Amino acid sequence: MSLKLASLFAGLLALAMLPGCDDPSTPRSVSDEVLSGFYPQVITLREVADSSLKELIDEQLLFVDKQGKHWIAPKGTLTDGASVPRLALWMTDGRFAKNLLKAAVVHDAYSQSDNASRTPGQYQSQPWKRVHRMFYEALIAGGTSVSQAKLMFAAVWLGGPRWNDAGNSLDGVSDEALRAEFKVCKEWIQAKDPDRQKIEQWMERREPQLRALSQ
Repeated sequence: MSLKLASLFAGLLALAMLPGCDDPSTPRSVSDEVLSGFYPQVITLREVADSSLKELIDEQLLFVDKQGKHWIAPKGTLTDGASVPRLALWMTDGRFAKNLLKAAVVHDAYSQSDNASRTPGQYQSQPWKRVHRMFYEALIAGGTSVSQAKLMFAAVWLGGPRWNDAGNSLDGVSDEALRAEFKVCKEWIQAKDPDRQKIEQWMERREPQLRALSQ
């Protein structure tokens, strides 16, 4: 082996032995090449007494989206799982189903009012639209089917919280009207199979009519 090749081999071997290089669950936060997904892959929650909530007891749950943005649910984040209370909707057979749980935890760190004091660094720190879009991507990363993720995205977009955006608020729309609108949207998604952007555009075009009904 030539001296040049030996030197190259030694360098590659040293790189491979760096901490975390052989562990896909370790995020390379100093690199632009961090893989999208969840860190850690498995999380632990405990029930909160006298409530329907659960609490993250791991140090944190990190979701890295496809643009490389880090979304963090710190230890103590509260979640009610995959639910949209305004639509009286449980999106699956179980609110805490494994394939959607991590997405729900991270989403709730930024949007669930119970976390206003629990996760002050995250709560409403990003625009509501961006948080709901992240939720869609996180659902798929967590193992939810694309078809189910589309319905869950539509439900959260329509019935989930919106903040710092009075012009697009649906607070004045009745829960009954929102549930009727989601039913129409669900049927449209199942018939047309639109992508996430088209779902968003479809709902935005219809929202002025919803707000007009509440006046």
